Amino acid sequence: MKPNDSRKRTEAWFLCADLSPDDGPPKSRRKESRDDSSDDRKTMQLCAQVRRALHGVIPFPGSPYFEGLVVEAVEPDPDASRLRVVISVPPSCAQPIPSLKQRLIERVGFIRSEVASQIHRKQVPILTFELMPREETQ
Repeated sequence: MKPNDSRKRTEAWFLCADLSPDDGPPKSRRKESRDDSSDDRKTMQLCAQVRRALHGVIPFPGSPYFEGLVVEAVEPDPDASRLRVVISVPPSCAQPIPSLKQRLIERVGFIRSEVASQIHRKQVPILTFELMPREETQ
């Protein structure tokens, strides 16, 4: 088949005098846009992978500053290219929350490299941290 044949078929469809219900539009080579639910599923799958990767990284082994920190959730912020990591801080932690957040931001390069080694993506998402005090359960 020559490259011009498909164009001729398309032109012939437009020149048809009587269209019947069986006649459909010419086939388009463009793919239909993907379903949003598929993108949401993939984003949630990425969040779960990042959360599992962070459980091995936070708290940092041998670092007294991050003792007792727990990764509660990883959420898209607003999409998969940027993720918000929600971390709970125990009430017994000696460091104030702003100080802990600053120390996490200083180590974000190390954290992203550890995440990159465990997820299946070409690009590692940008990580932002939200620290919140944890309520003590009795």
